[in-house]
Amino acid sequence: MGAIVEVKYFNSFWAKQVQGSGTYNDPKWPGIEWNPYGYPTFPINAQTDVDNWYIEEARIKGGYNNSMVSQGVRAYLNDKNPVQNVRESSLIYSGIYNSRTDFNETNVFSIGKTITSDLDPANGSIQKLFAEDTNLVIFQENKVSKSLINKNTIYSGTQGAAETPDILVIGQNVPYSGRFGIGKNPESFAQYGFRKYFADPIRGSIIRLSRDGLTEISNYGMKDYFRDNLSILDSNYKTENVSWSIASNPPRKLISTQVINGLDMSLATGLVTGTTATLAITSVTGNGLGGTATVTINASLPNESLLTIVSTGSGYTSGDQISISGDGIYFNGSISYTILNSNLTTLSGPQNPFYVQNVSSCDIFLGSTVLNLDSNNIAIDTGAVVTNTSIVPGSNPVLTAITTNNSISPENLGFFSYEYKNKIVGGWDNHNRYYTVSLQTKPAYVSDSSDFNTLSFDDNINGWVSRYSYKPGFIGSLKGNYFSTYENSLYQHYQSNVDNNNFLKYYEKRYTCGVNFVINSNPSIKKNFQTINYEGDNGWQVSSFSSDSTKYNNNGQGYVDSGSYIRSFEEGLYVDPNSGYPQRAGFDRKENLYVAKIQNQSSIGFEEVLPGSSLTGIKGYLMNIQLNVDSSTNLGGPKEIWAVGTTFTKSSWI
Repeated sequence: MGAIVEVKYFNSFWAKQVQGSGTYNDPKWPGIEWNPYGYPTFPINAQTDVDNWYIEEARIKGGYNNSMVSQGVRAYLNDKNPVQNVRESSLIYSGIYNSRTDFNETNVFSIGKTITSDLDPANGSIQKLFAEDTNLVIFQENKVSKSLINKNTIYSGTQGAAETPDILVIGQNVPYSGRFGIGKNPESFAQYGFRKYFADPIRGSIIRLSRDGLTEISNYGMKDYFRDNLSILDSNYKTENVSWSIASNPPRKLISTQVINGLDMSLATGLVTGTTATLAITSVTGNGLGGTATVTINASLPNESLLTIVSTGSGYTSGDQISISGDGIYFNGSISYTILNSNLTTLSGPQNPFYVQNVSSCDIFLGSTVLNLDSNNIAIDTGAVVTNTSIVPGSNPVLTAITTNNSISPENLGFFSYEYKNKIVGGWDNHNRYYTVSLQTKPAYVSDSSDFNTLSFDDNINGWVSRYSYKPGFIGSLKGNYFSTYENSLYQHYQSNVDNNNFLKYYEKRYTCGVNFVINSNPSIKKNFQTINYEGDNGWQVSSFSSDSTKYNNNGQGYVDSGSYIRSFEEGLYVDPNSGYPQRAGFDRKENLYVAKIQNQSSIGFEEVLPGSSLTGIKGYLMNIQLNVDSSTNLGGPKEIWAVGTTFTKSSWI
């Protein structure tokens, strides 16, 4: 097929042949393996391969003195070693972005400018950046420093240091005094006002960065605690395997099934046997997603109807109950039918999704690798990863649908395998003005109720004020409210209600709490502790007493005096069967002071004659006391304690 093109003297043309897929009737635009979306199809319906040509003009729109199409200026830079280079201790910045002028160079990294800033690689990789005023605070694994932004610092012998404007985006790097870093746990970082907090697991410390530099706040009474608990955390990834078993009764599709149901459904008036109608499945008791049914009257059994369930429904399990109602035109009444295992399709070969039972969907993480366990108990990687999970509503046992990126043939047993590492979750509690940190050997998404320690630090007293029973995924504050995440939900703390009974309740679960005391007045005197008292609210009980250990051999074996459990004021109330008067078996209240005697419950100790149960009081230099709130007095309400005391006498034991 020929074409006539008008040629102008000021333009130039280029005839190009189209390269197709090998057949002359399948031309493609040059340089493209397919006809791209939005492009016009090739304009020539070629009859032979010699016709697959097109004309390209050199000037835009073919106009006189219009701009010519060209490749423009090209800059070439030959890299002698063009391989990826990871610079973990360096910073780089791109061109600027201005939304007012639509100027965007965020993808431009000019090698003609100084756009990098290198830090000491001996201090490890950069883990976190925090912009503060006109400085950029840089947290490395073993060092904290700041880089000036849009300015630099010069030094002179007469005037000292002075900041000077410079064209550098990232100016001079100034390290903070002290060799502390954030390790590989940037999630421990929190900030409030001009103070920053973070954990240094390498040195077993919790650090505060303020105007006075770096302060090791873990030294405020908790040095040994953080040294021991941070030392067990590392940055290595671990593997967790969640076992699964294939569902014994998974949801499946219906196959065509017939059943005789007597007179439950009858022919409408005026119709004859053999009439057929397609009726909808009106209700399902179970997991089915519905479908249609064909109902006829059996000519040989005129008083009975014949039901055919058509296999358009899905998600059925054996035992589901379906109901089909007549339409009032062809059939009256209704038919109910229980799905049998023989009425359902057989699952075999590759499946997606596949169903497991008695596995919480919260224990199955997107991205987990699916492993089959073969007959020799060897885990075989299926090559599939989990992309979605969902609970089958109403299933018993609980069934979970597992969707993967590839269909697999699941065995009866297997594992979901994923990797995790230790976490140190930090955040600012804006309600109480605390820095809260949670040390987790297993993150909250792996184990939600163990392997953690959550604590709070108060700047006002420079002390660690409380330990908590919750294990957060993330921590944050907004407008004076304190929030944390658990599984896939966001929870607000310190939220009161009408009954004021939300205390000690985290993530819909109620906990108990307690306080440990060490009473050691007159440390050099051996004592016999006789009573215990406290000032505070009703509802406190003593769960344990113990003295210091008396060593009686060179192997470190010792003897400890211990006391009996003391009930709270309310729980210790009983009626004397002899007198009929109320009595207290625990704390009694006298002038708003709760008092109880200490009953010894120790066995016979070294060189003792009488067992502890026949004595009162605890003997020793000091006494350890564990006070807890009880489980019935104003449950969930506030309970304060202000002071704890004891009465004792000097021991006669010499």
